[in-house]
Amino acid sequence: MQENLLQNVQRMSSLLVQLLRKETPRLKEVRGLGLFVTVEFAKGEEDSVPLAAKVAQTCFANGAAVYLCSAAVDAVLFAPPFIITEGEIRELVSIFTTSVRQVLAA
Repeated sequence: MQENLLQNVQRMSSLLVQLLRKETPRLKEVRGLGLFVTVEFAKGEEDSVPLAAKVAQTCFANGAAVYLCSAAVDAVLFAPPFIITEGEIRELVSIFTTSVRQVLAA
């Protein structure tokens, strides 16, 4: 795996960004470099309560770690290991999008 680490990061990064753009509710923007990917949330029509902190907490309770970016933006950061697999990317995005939906429904 070590010989193909850069190729894996490139492939998995593309998949992560593609899935996040396609499946994230209330998405404003996905940005980053390699597997360090940030998801910023758009303000909701019904309120302007930031989601990031609640989403990060819910993700952790559901089995995945995402990180708060800063208090200045409503965003979370993904920083998975460079050896992550396609199946693990799909599971990570599934946990994340489920967590966002849970927070929005609360």
